[in-house]
This record gives sequence, C-alpha cells and structure tokens, in this order.
Amino acid sequence: MPNNNYRTMPIETKIGKTVLRLVMGDIAEQDTDAFVTAAHWRLNKGAGTDGAIHTKGGPRIYDECRKIRGCPIGDAVMTTGGNPTGWRKLERAGNLIKS
Repeated sequence: MPNNNYRTMPIETKIGKTVLRLVMGDIAEQDTDAFVTAAHWRLNKGAGTDGAIHTKGGPRIYDECRKIRGCPIGDAVMTTGGNPTGWRKLERAGNLIKS
C-alpha cells in the first residue's frame, strides 16, 4: 500500500523574510489570509479551482464579481472570499491558448 503522507506534509522554503509553504489539499479548506486563482475575464463561476472557491464562498463572491464587471486578460482583481471570514481572493484573468 503506498504511503500518502506527502498529501499532508507542507513543503517550506524561506525567501528573504517570507516563508513560502506549498500544501496539497482543498484550497477552499485552507487556513490562509489570501489566495490567487485563475479566472475567466467575465469573473463568472467556472470549473475547477475557481468553481470550488465560488461554491465554498457562496453568492457573495459572485455578487462582487458581477459589480466589478469583468477583468481584462492579464490583469487581476480582488474580492472577499465569501463566507469564510477574513479571506481575500485575487482573480487573474488568463489567456486562452489554442493549439
């Protein structure tokens, strides 16, 4: 049976005075002050990470995104994280690459 301890063990490194910690798990369940997620330029609920955060945060995130009225590709906007108090969500509209 494989050892799955790697899923709960954070990887840390110090960069100057900042500690960068990589953790595997559900981003919507992390105890953090802020997080960054990719978003569609319309800032509507998508699939994957952004969809999970919208679901966990509730309608408050969608209401804020609707008021912002989109985000140019390459730019970013900040909203609250919705229901989890204290969260900040930075959404960056990314480029769609077709091959």
